[in-house]
Amino acid sequence: MTTVAQPIEDLITWAKQRGSHLAPSVGIAHDPAWGWAWIAEEAIPAGSELVSVSTNTALSYLNTLDTTSALFPSHDSRAFSRPHLSRLGAECPHVVGNYFLMQQYLEGDQSLWWPYIRLLPQPDAVANFRMPLWWPETDHVFLQGTNVYPAMEATRKLWAHDWQRGKDLVHTFDNSSDFTLRLYEWAATIFSTRSFRASLTIPRAFPHDHEECLPVEEPMVREHISQDNFSVLLPLMDIGNHCEDKLVDWKGNLASDQITLVNLKSIESGSQIYNYYGDKSNSELLLGYGFILPNPRLDTVNIKLAPQPDALERRQRQLCFTRPAGKTLEQELMFCVHPISSSPDANENDSDPSSLFSSGLLDLLSCIVANERERRHMSSHGDCCLEHNPARFNEVLGRNAVQTWQLLHQKLQADMTKLQTTEKLLSSPQNTNQVMALEYRRRQFHVLQAAAHRLSLYLDRVRLENLFDWQESKQVERQEAIEIRPRVELASLEWAYEWLRQFPGVYETITHAIADDQAEPLPIDWALLLADWDRSYWVIWICIILMLREAQLLPASCPRLVAWLGSLERSYQIVLQTKHAWDCERRYDRAELEIIDSMLTVIVKEPLISPGQKTLGQIKALAFYVYQEETIFMAWEMKGGSSAGTMIDQSILCVS
Repeated sequence: MTTVAQPIEDLITWAKQRGSHLAPSVGIAHDPAWGWAWIAEEAIPAGSELVSVSTNTALSYLNTLDTTSALFPSHDSRAFSRPHLSRLGAECPHVVGNYFLMQQYLEGDQSLWWPYIRLLPQPDAVANFRMPLWWPETDHVFLQGTNVYPAMEATRKLWAHDWQRGKDLVHTFDNSSDFTLRLYEWAATIFSTRSFRASLTIPRAFPHDHEECLPVEEPMVREHISQDNFSVLLPLMDIGNHCEDKLVDWKGNLASDQITLVNLKSIESGSQIYNYYGDKSNSELLLGYGFILPNPRLDTVNIKLAPQPDALERRQRQLCFTRPAGKTLEQELMFCVHPISSSPDANENDSDPSSLFSSGLLDLLSCIVANERERRHMSSHGDCCLEHNPARFNEVLGRNAVQTWQLLHQKLQADMTKLQTTEKLLSSPQNTNQVMALEYRRRQFHVLQAAAHRLSLYLDRVRLENLFDWQESKQVERQEAIEIRPRVELASLEWAYEWLRQFPGVYETITHAIADDQAEPLPIDWALLLADWDRSYWVIWICIILMLREAQLLPASCPRLVAWLGSLERSYQIVLQTKHAWDCERRYDRAELEIIDSMLTVIVKEPLISPGQKTLGQIKALAFYVYQEETIFMAWEMKGGSSAGTMIDQSILCVS
């Protein structure tokens, strides 16, 4: 590290004159990789006061308010437009703070804060900014497909929007045209990378007996502080670099209006003294500060959901729902995939994958995928939360649990594909930004890959619960199945029709009819039919089963199937009386409907098959609805035909 330069000496002198100070054991040096940093000039015992900063040097939205002049003076800077300051101060105080920093920069050496501002990365020297937002486009492409890329786009749009909102603050200034978008982006960057939370760094937090606070504004300002609706720049305090371990703490001094940094552990002489920016993931560190850390624990991947309003309302009615404090709705809908623990106690084949995902993700997904039957059940049972009460999902909501895991698995695979696709377009890295971005994206891929693998193992165990292959499913430990998986049995179209062999006449009639219609030889190669006729043959099969049930011919060996069909009929009784249920048929094209009708015309001639007291139209309506509501789309292994042993995506019937 190099020795302290004159500008930093001037900053230290300026800060000391206004009540701030560094401990004698703390020095400042410059490192080519990290910039300015605190250095221990001697061994420092734990509990020492390292840096104390006076609110007289703080810079924030508070400096624009006449009511706070004693604590946070504007120092003769021209006042912003009062009506617009009142409005923006109430709605978005951080925008006011950004404009105030722009104003101080434009004042140059006439600004009280110039000794501090001139040491900051300057707006015309973007190479000094390490954050991806300031990288050239040739570097940006290395972040495509990662969490950081859309976050950058969102930040740019937000800054442009906020800049427009704040222009009225300075519209009467002679130099209003100098408050450019570029300068606003600079100010927003300075605040986002160097500022501190108001609730932690403003000692007084405006006590009620503070006479200079007007009654109207005091509650608003206090609320802004408690909710961290703006942040505060603290010259000297922002020199410390980040360490992932919290080795320091901040203490407010009410008597002196100072915030003091105290070390929690002893520091060796010559060591760098670190600050703590919070428990941030590598995505947050890269976006906000331009670096990542080697600890794999920090390699979380964000998943953003976009639920329909009714699904979101359903989630918010759950007893397990707690609104996260201080988060916008968009932030509430952002969840994390955590890396698999590298500790010796971690089991790579852990049966329960839920620990890999942040709280609330599974519960919201279960609300998103809920069918009509499940929605009604959830509305009358507020404790139906997949994360908090999985036992509830063992019976009525088994299908919902499987679809939740399946949808999450699909999402992970889609994000992996996006990373792979965009990486194929990249050239070899040519600079440190590109090298870091490549390392970051590969670590994101690894987290997604590990989580997807864990989910694949879980879903493989769920697939063993095959409704028509019970002997195979018995190989699974039954106690384990009860504990870790929903009690749901699954059926593929191939196995569903094979199951009909116990009704020889029905089986021969329907399989010959299908073979004749498709101009295919027997036995039927179901893999060839799935792409175009999957749902049609499912509706036909469900109609057959419903008519076998009407004739009371379903075997005693399948009590669960019998009970499930009865439960569905009762559950959908009201629905089937509405136009909505009959409209399911309209989603099928003419060819599909013709196949369904022609097959049913053939099958009802069988002596065992009869709609009973129902009409064939009623049987069909229920079959259409059962297929729509009770199947999920997932990969399943083909047992015979040209694709035997191959996993093929198809509709799977869930019996719970």
